[in-house]
Amino acid sequence: MDPAMQLQTTRGWYDKLRPVRVDLVGDYAGEEFFLIDGDSLLRWVFGDERIDFDTGFQLLHAVYVVESFLQQLSSRRCRFSVVFLEISRNACIPCSPAAEQNAWKYLFARSAIIEHMKRIDHPQGLVSTFGSLADPEFRRYLDSTRPYFVMYHDGSDAGRSKQKAHEKPDWEAEGANQRESGSDMEDKDATDSPPTGYVDSDLDGLFNQEGLLKAGIREWMSLGFSIALMNEVVFKDSKIFTYVLETNLYTLEPVDIRANPAGTPPPGPEYSRTPDWKPLRSARERLAVATVAHVLQLDEGKHGDLAAIFLIHIILLSQLTLPARFLAPFDVDEAVSAAISPAQDFLKRLVIASGDLLGIGAVSLEDAQNDLCDYVDGRLLLKLILTPEELSEEAKQKFSILANHVEALCGKRPELPVLSKSVDLSFIELPVVRRRKILAFSNPAFDKYLKDIRLPIDIMAEEGSEDHEEEDDQTYYEKTHWHNPRNPLVTARIRAQRALPKPVAKVRGAVAVAPSAKPQTEDQERAARRAGGRARKWEQIYLNQMYQYASSLTDSIDGSLNPKLVTVEEKAKKPQAAGKKTTVKEEKNAKPNKKDGPSKGKGSGKLSAADIISQNNATKKAGREAKLHDSWKSVCDEVANVKDDESAISRLEIWLAASQKAISAGVAENKEWPFIEAEARLYKIQLLQRIWAGYCKRGEQEHGYAAASALFNEARLALFSGGMTRKVHQILSNVFEAFGILKPPSDPLTSLPDRKVLFAKLWDGRCESADTRLGMTSEEFQLLHCGPWMDRNMDSRPDPRVPFKPDGWQRRVLDELDENNSLFVVAPTSAGKTFIAFYAMEKVLKESDEGVLVYVAPTKALVNQIAAEVISRYKKNYRYAGKTVWAIHTRDYRMNNPNECQILITVPEILQIMLMSPPNAKSWTPRVKRIIFDEVHSIGNADDGIVWEQLLLLAPCPIIALSATVGNPEEFGSWLASAQRSVGVKLTVVQHPSRYSDLRKFVYIPRKGMTSFEGMPQKVSRFNQLEMADYVRAVHPVATLANTKRGIPNDMSLEPKDCLQLYWAMSKCQTSECPFPKVLDLKEVFGTEGKVITKAEVFKWEEKLKQVLHNWMKDAEPIFAEVTKLLAAEAVMKAVPDKEYEDGGDSGAPAEGSGPLLVDLPPPSCTRDYLEKTTLPLLQALHSANALPAILFSYDRLLCEKICAMLCSQLETAEKIWRENSPKWQKIIKDWEKYKADRGSRGAKKAKIILPPGSTKADMMRETAEHDSSFWSSFDPRHPSPEFSFADFKKHAKSDLQADIDNLIHWGIPEGLVHAFSRGIGVHHSGLNRKYRQAVEMLFRKGYLRVVIATGTLSLGINMPTRSSVFVGESVYLNSLNYRQAAGRAGRRGFDNLGNVVFHAFSPAKVERIMSSKLPSLIGHFPISTSLVLRLFILLHNSNESDHAKHTINTLLSQGKLVIGGGEFKEQVLHHLRFSIEFLRRQKLIGSNGRPLNFAGLTSHLYYVENSSFALHVLLCNGYMKELCKNINKSPDSVCLELMLVLANIFGREQKCFPRHKSLPPLPAAAAELLADQNERTLRTYVAYVESFVKSYCKNTDNVLPFSGLECGAKGTIEEPNVKSRSSFVALSGHGDNFTSVNDLTSSVRRGVLIDGASVPHLPADDSSTVNGYLYYFYIHGDVKKLDQHHGIQAGSVWFVLKDFSLVLAAIETGLTCFIRDGPGAYYDFKDEGDDVDGDIHEDDEDDKESVAASTTTDDGSSGVSSEAVDPGFKNVLKAVTILRKRFEEKFKKMWA
Repeated sequence: MDPAMQLQTTRGWYDKLRPVRVDLVGDYAGEEFFLIDGDSLLRWVFGDERIDFDTGFQLLHAVYVVESFLQQLSSRRCRFSVVFLEISRNACIPCSPAAEQNAWKYLFARSAIIEHMKRIDHPQGLVSTFGSLADPEFRRYLDSTRPYFVMYHDGSDAGRSKQKAHEKPDWEAEGANQRESGSDMEDKDATDSPPTGYVDSDLDGLFNQEGLLKAGIREWMSLGFSIALMNEVVFKDSKIFTYVLETNLYTLEPVDIRANPAGTPPPGPEYSRTPDWKPLRSARERLAVATVAHVLQLDEGKHGDLAAIFLIHIILLSQLTLPARFLAPFDVDEAVSAAISPAQDFLKRLVIASGDLLGIGAVSLEDAQNDLCDYVDGRLLLKLILTPEELSEEAKQKFSILANHVEALCGKRPELPVLSKSVDLSFIELPVVRRRKILAFSNPAFDKYLKDIRLPIDIMAEEGSEDHEEEDDQTYYEKTHWHNPRNPLVTARIRAQRALPKPVAKVRGAVAVAPSAKPQTEDQERAARRAGGRARKWEQIYLNQMYQYASSLTDSIDGSLNPKLVTVEEKAKKPQAAGKKTTVKEEKNAKPNKKDGPSKGKGSGKLSAADIISQNNATKKAGREAKLHDSWKSVCDEVANVKDDESAISRLEIWLAASQKAISAGVAENKEWPFIEAEARLYKIQLLQRIWAGYCKRGEQEHGYAAASALFNEARLALFSGGMTRKVHQILSNVFEAFGILKPPSDPLTSLPDRKVLFAKLWDGRCESADTRLGMTSEEFQLLHCGPWMDRNMDSRPDPRVPFKPDGWQRRVLDELDENNSLFVVAPTSAGKTFIAFYAMEKVLKESDEGVLVYVAPTKALVNQIAAEVISRYKKNYRYAGKTVWAIHTRDYRMNNPNECQILITVPEILQIMLMSPPNAKSWTPRVKRIIFDEVHSIGNADDGIVWEQLLLLAPCPIIALSATVGNPEEFGSWLASAQRSVGVKLTVVQHPSRYSDLRKFVYIPRKGMTSFEGMPQKVSRFNQLEMADYVRAVHPVATLANTKRGIPNDMSLEPKDCLQLYWAMSKCQTSECPFPKVLDLKEVFGTEGKVITKAEVFKWEEKLKQVLHNWMKDAEPIFAEVTKLLAAEAVMKAVPDKEYEDGGDSGAPAEGSGPLLVDLPPPSCTRDYLEKTTLPLLQALHSANALPAILFSYDRLLCEKICAMLCSQLETAEKIWRENSPKWQKIIKDWEKYKADRGSRGAKKAKIILPPGSTKADMMRETAEHDSSFWSSFDPRHPSPEFSFADFKKHAKSDLQADIDNLIHWGIPEGLVHAFSRGIGVHHSGLNRKYRQAVEMLFRKGYLRVVIATGTLSLGINMPTRSSVFVGESVYLNSLNYRQAAGRAGRRGFDNLGNVVFHAFSPAKVERIMSSKLPSLIGHFPISTSLVLRLFILLHNSNESDHAKHTINTLLSQGKLVIGGGEFKEQVLHHLRFSIEFLRRQKLIGSNGRPLNFAGLTSHLYYVENSSFALHVLLCNGYMKELCKNINKSPDSVCLELMLVLANIFGREQKCFPRHKSLPPLPAAAAELLADQNERTLRTYVAYVESFVKSYCKNTDNVLPFSGLECGAKGTIEEPNVKSRSSFVALSGHGDNFTSVNDLTSSVRRGVLIDGASVPHLPADDSSTVNGYLYYFYIHGDVKKLDQHHGIQAGSVWFVLKDFSLVLAAIETGLTCFIRDGPGAYYDFKDEGDDVDGDIHEDDEDDKESVAASTTTDDGSSGVSSEAVDPGFKNVLKAVTILRKRFEEKFKKMWA
């Protein structure tokens, strides 16, 4: 194929892929092992234009860049190896003509770097080389390492510069007239064909580097490996952002894997004698000697002088320090070129020969010093030729030694040449960054820290000097709320009472009112009343929703709530004893009751008061006992008449639960209860034995073990209960005998009371009708089948502080809370963490009416749930009006006043805002007593992780940090403890490793797919098990540990069944060399007496088994592999169904409810076709196995909705066909018509029911129920039939459901989603309306919805107890953390004894990977950002230097460890702080004493887009925005379009612009010039920072490679190095301290300086062609589909990216409003502005305007700010922003409506 055509084909394939931007560590792989393609790595490295591979040959600089990249990965705890494939060796060469000429340099650098990396000690083995992907050795390598993904370069930068010349930019063809009119410019697409790029005809068969790389990606993906794009990697804080290409059916299409052609190796050297390398300890010297000898031998000594110079250069590499090797850039004129040309030609021969010798292994390097990374320094060679210096005697002696070795090898001795200056060099004057001196700064709160840093005197700016700048006299004062200019802080905080009289206190039911300071105008009063009315109406609606939501979290049947009344006085009371708590109602009932008094018949004598009380008590007791006996007898009679044993068991369980509740409440007598309870259990045992016998008769013991285990559990509970009698004991002995196992040891028969059993149909415990023996020992049976029933007591004891028996770790938590200490609790889901938060809440409520507890949740869904929980638990009466128990505050809405509540539930961003808010510093913040951080592992999030970290550092009080998934709890706990010590609080780490309920994992891999569906069976045995379902394969956790290098995850848990299977496998695979420890034998651990095994005993056994397994994994890998294979094979064998389904055919349709018809399926994949054929059969399998309710987790929002629509469509279609052909349905319709006719006729009698002969009484009852009027009155043929719905119609009335549906449709929820409720299906993800999400949660908790399809929104703490968690389809975002969070929803404590985890549409390899993955470690960010420093000054200045502000500053700056997982960098941190202050001063954001200036408020509140906010400030302060918007009244369209262009260039830059996407038009020249100037100023500031820090602290030579730690060059220092701030390795390419950009500075600064690109605020001004233009073009066309087609933004992400920009516009508009109204520097507080996007609030626009007018004007109608104080130009800017925002919101709301 023609090379250009081949490249086009490859590009066409590649362009169909959908890359997803992720954080490799946090979002994707965690600490999973992955591969780096070596040639891709070198392609990325060699693309660094600073490396001199042209004039010079700076190999060590290239090695430094390689190691810097690897160190960046390693510092983030990545696990990787580098793989080089010889077939792709030419892909490392950059794509340019110059690179082609120097290809020999790149290829030798490749060989040298491989050799260098082989010598680096690395846990996984750092580097490996293979021929190609087809190499059998490589396939074995993949099998042993099992990499998670491959990091690869896609070659997209190859020829990008040519692309700019060949292809018109998107903006060029648009035309000025279209931009003026705002027409849809996207209709005109570029027609130029993309360039083919540079074709390297000499390197690889006419196929260029881009083609090589993209072809490599295709080959890797065809093998099933996902690709992380190396050329898109961005290191930011602790994150690694890049784009991932996930495998799918498209990428898995087989391709021809290229094989590396067998080449002829170059001939080896023919030395005169065998080399002796031992005298030469250096690998560099050995190779140099061998190469020089080989070349001289071939040339017959013709180039002896050049060979000698090369050897001198080799000697100097070890004798010169790196700074001494610096050679400044120089002009290469004709004279210079002539002088160096022979040397260049000879160097080429030497380097090629060196590469050949390395390749064939001609030089022994095993015992040599690893210095081959510094084999050649081309610029040092040029220095020796052009400007030589006298050699030292040491160098001459060393030359003599090397010359002797050369002579020994080839017989020709190089002679030491006479080096003389050959030409005069003309050094290039490089642009020097003008050193900027530091402006003075002094502030008492900061001075005590900054005085310790040593700033050189010569960099301080003197007053009046060129560097000194006068301050702008526009001080910033906080006067209003962030994000809402309508509410000045001096007014009332309650929105509904904005202008109404303010209530002060309640006095005897009346409210004392504060007198109004000034009479209000009529308009103001009317506006205030309207605003208050709307607010109250909304609050009433919202409160009603919250109360309904709260009732779903309780056991309330009628929706009523009974919260506990908390009073402050309760804190003085002593804790009550364990048991019943006295309630108000019970205290009232404790009064004497006349009816209970003694009878007054004849003969009754006069009794004392004590006798009367005693008689009364005896009478009541006898009455209660009689009632209990009567109730039990009645239930016995009722159950005896129930024919179905399972129904009878259910009736007994209901009675047991109700009776137990009555006993606990004191309604029933407690003395007789143990005996009656034992009898009830005995009755259940009789029924269970009958069911088990039925399974045995049918030969289905495997299916009936669930019934047998339930029987064993009931027998265990009865045997050790307080109601054991001799008769019951005898019956139980016979039961165990029938089982064929020993009865567990218990009390002797003689010690038991003799008591008659009450229920009539008593049996003796024997089973004569069938052989009911278990066929195994008691211990085996308990471990295999009774795990879910085992006693889970973990040192549980009664405690008066809580209404349950807390485990040992829970009591420790209570003790720490009572001591007011901080806590970090790590415990898995279902372990019992929930009570911690509510105990702390109640503690704060009891202490006072003023204390505040803040609950921080990561998601709004969790915020709503916690608020509802608080509503359902607590209430309190306050002395003053306006106080509330709880409040919600998120960026979308508020409920109740956050400043006047005691429990504030919020999200991290809002708490940070409140803690940094100056008005709160003296009033609210000192009242905060405790902060709870739920799901604290969210600190690892890419988006808001830094906010969590800052909050944990700045917390002014004790904290509680809760999580189930932290990979490094000890390290994280140590950091938290250090942070808390700085505020004088002790922090305790509490870890609990085990779940309460076990999780059983399955894979659903059907071999057949569905073609038709006949409905679900309505009667399902409670003893059906999921592992018995067809095509459902149980997965043993140990079977997933195929990769021994990964080890065993610390949190991998085994249920008892898993432990026994592992024990059997290990026993079978043991050898004499590797025996299984006898102490872990089953009989040794659990004995042979049939005793009852507890979960605690199994847990200890599990830990010891895993320890032996870990040892085998390390030391006996073959045996370990056999164990895993054995466990995997057993699971596969059990998954084979007993029978295959038929395809239908002549036999006709199957019976109703028998299941789907099936067809052959392709391999599992997350395609619509596959999911259509398999998802409904899976749900039917779950239904039939009693494994519903289930949550189906898919991390694609659109796929969640598509699955819902697909299921509903399939159910509706199947139901329609069934109704057309079903006699049952036709009979129902006929009877319903008759019912309607009968109801319509006067005096109609109930129709007589005629049953067929032989019908039983039960049939009569069932038929009567079906025809009862209550059934028919609610019957609607339009409603789904139960056979075709997953809903449990008993849990939610149809009328209530219809009301819910109508209400949600009224709020604009898509009807398809709402009507899915009737099918028992819901959807839940963050892009859905809050009301709909809450409806889904409530209906699911009620049990009505039994299938919910969700993203990760339901995995973070939401109370959605489910029996099964199903993962649908592989996803980039399904990592080890999300897997554990989502899987943990199954088997919640108190609901299920066992949870199911099912993988659907997964490849087996992915299942293994995700189950065996380890949790990622939490790594910190550098928390002191420039925005945070600005906010600290705002807090300090505007709170009048409050104690809280000073405390916050002291807390932050006195931290021992600022960064999680980092060391102590006190000097660097304080230096960075000082220059952040300098940056803010130069930006005119703060004054010399730290007072905020200008747009400080607006800039600080856009902290989450820091770089963009500072860029916006530059444009505002320098008059650009005023100039741009001056014609807003004349030409609003063109002004808004240009304003949108500017904002789109500044904000929303995270979306990648791939070549196929439409990029932005360039910034207007004036704006670009301002931003470029600002970047230059920023560069000067931070160059001064680096220079001052280096001068003060960096005294050592910068000569250590960052990854290997290898020292290069000679040791020692030189007095005045030419390069001080830049890395010595980078300086080898001729770069001095003349940094050209911020990126140049941060990526090449010398070792020891703490600085990275994320910590330096800057925004490129000239990269519009590489910025995705989605915001700009969406503003023009408003078409969501085009965002996907032209900008690569998937439909599921569109709402979120547009919402982010919507919030930015709201913040800018509000900031400008406050600036104009309140003056320069106005500060404002976030509230609700711009965030009502989910339909929660609907207010009248005209009323809003009137309200704003009333609230922003004074009595005389003025704005409150004199016209002289406000620049009128900013009013135009505000107007333009307002119009722009309105237009953007119209398109945005149209999209999400």
